[in-house]
Amino acid sequence: MKKRYAYRMKPWLYVLGAAVIIISSACIVVNSLRLAGVGELVSPDPALDGVSIGVLSLVAVVMAATLFGSGYSISKKGVVRNIGFFFAVMPWDDIVLVRYDEQKTILLVYYRVDKGGYLKDEMSDLQARFERVVIAPKHYDDFAAAVHKRSPKAEIEVVKKEDENEQ
Repeated sequence: MKKRYAYRMKPWLYVLGAAVIIISSACIVVNSLRLAGVGELVSPDPALDGVSIGVLSLVAVVMAATLFGSGYSISKKGVVRNIGFFFAVMPWDDIVLVRYDEQKTILLVYYRVDKGGYLKDEMSDLQARFERVVIAPKHYDDFAAAVHKRSPKAEIEVVKKEDENEQ
């Protein structure tokens, strides 16, 4: 069973996305009624109405998939990130470090890749790529534990806030 963590977005993005879906749906209904010739609605260009129905349907489906289907999941292969219809996998063997701060403001997963493009981490001299995992802060501990359970060689690091007086 895959454990899924929803992608955390700003509330205004959900409102904007819902507005796009509602407006697209209303336009699809009006164009369909125009094509059918219901009441006083007559389509001056049936081809244009047909194409707009197709395009608006596609926009509504993509928007819904992106808003409500994006997130991270823990699978047999690794950590899977999906945004809408696009998927990327970080295999278990490649994950080397999960790091987040104690205030739970940012969660990073460091992983190795076959190709170049490594970044050197200042704190640990680790050379790997990293990805910011954008999930609800209440799931950080659960996510880190799930990664560590599947990939025991991956380290979990909680960065403590430095006291401003110590600097």
